[in-house]
Amino acid sequence: MTRRRYSTELRNKLEKLNKSKVPRGHRHADEVLSRFAMNSWILGGRKYYEVLHANMDGAFPAPRTVEYKLATYNIPLAEGEVNVKNLKEYLMKNKYPLVVTLAEDATSIVGKREYHS
Repeated sequence: MTRRRYSTELRNKLEKLNKSKVPRGHRHADEVLSRFAMNSWILGGRKYYEVLHANMDGAFPAPRTVEYKLATYNIPLAEGEVNVKNLKEYLMKNKYPLVVTLAEDATSIVGKREYHS
């Protein structure tokens, strides 16, 4: 697919989505879109999601909506700790192998540059 064709198709889909808006309605009821939004938030952070949301007007749920949905999954955990018990339960419940790789990435989009003198 050429870049121009892809761009045109994406623009058409977003325009169609914007035309179907319902004022103060729940137009982001698509489960796949909801999960994509939550994963984007988790992987990129709030600033990343805000940039994504601002550049794709009407295509994604508002940041506050995603934050609210993520709060329903909130399991208190101290920084630097790994919840091995729940991880093992999840893997066994879904019949996944008990071998995982864990990594930490502290990168993020910085909202404001700061220079040290």
